[in-house]
Amino acid sequence: MRIRPFIGLHKLADLTPAAVVDFRNVLVRQGRSRALARKVVSSLGSILAEAMSRGQVARNVVHDAARGDRRRARVEKRHTRRLQVGIDLPTKDELRAMLDHAGRLRPLLVAAIFTGLRASELRGLTWDAVDLDRRVLTVRQRADRWGTIGSPKSDAGKREVPLLRS
Repeated sequence: MRIRPFIGLHKLADLTPAAVVDFRNVLVRQGRSRALARKVVSSLGSILAEAMSRGQVARNVVHDAARGDRRRARVEKRHTRRLQVGIDLPTKDELRAMLDHAGRLRPLLVAAIFTGLRASELRGLTWDAVDLDRRVLTVRQRADRWGTIGSPKSDAGKREVPLLRS
């Protein structure tokens, strides 16, 4: 009942992600709450999913619009504030102090400082992943905080990381 007055004259196959965003914005501008607008758009997504399963539309533009919104929000969040040395990141003096007191964990700490690997990737490192002749560290696996070994976060996570000259 809420969808039909706004897009009832349009073919589902002709909808675009931008039209879905416009539809949601029209609902909010006309006094519907954001929560209700989200539910209505979700219903439209369910309709499109059913139409896809029947071969009546090629894609679910509600899903495409939502993916764009999530990506945009993630990128905006990432760029809201720059990292600050001494606050978000340790200073060079703080790094030197950590290395001086690292003991047997020094190689792991050096790898963390100079490679930018995720904590789980660092935990999953083995000595055979380090090739000092080629100056490369190969990430093949990760280990969660309980020591369970698994594949890296994504296929791109399997990679070679260059090591600096000593």
